[in-house]
Amino acid sequence: MAGGDTFQWAHRTVKVYDCPGHTAGHIAYHIPEDHSIFAGDTLFAMGCGRVFEGTMADMWGSLDQFRKLKPHTFVYCGHEYTEANAKFALSVEPGNRKLQQRSIVIHNQRAKGEMTCPTTIGQELDTNPFLRPDSAEIRKNLGMENATDAEVFAELRERKNKS
Repeated sequence: MAGGDTFQWAHRTVKVYDCPGHTAGHIAYHIPEDHSIFAGDTLFAMGCGRVFEGTMADMWGSLDQFRKLKPHTFVYCGHEYTEANAKFALSVEPGNRKLQQRSIVIHNQRAKGEMTCPTTIGQELDTNPFLRPDSAEIRKNLGMENATDAEVFAELRERKNKS
């Protein structure tokens, strides 16, 4: 399987996305009919995977293609890191009201042992700093007002690596 391929599964068309960055051969499966993407370790709820085999530019390209999906698309990710991701997100965009509200909901879910996934592309566009490198608040907090989205993303990922 490679990006651009399609196949039939359970009477549905599945589109394959190339998602280099986390690993060189990472892929994701998009089922448009079910408004679902299985993102593996590329996109998490309020986070993204570490860059192991690819480059920061590769990972940014992988995430950027997800930003173009319909907001109601469900995101199924590979791990439950949402509470830690929320903490990091608030550290770089503390004034984001939707992020503040979502963080409270997630904390309560995790306190009860509940899962926080799936999420949606719309929720991630509103609260995931790795999909929000164009946020004026994030750029200001990083001191990167004139940087490209890819540069802001790379700085966010580096900071998350150290958190």
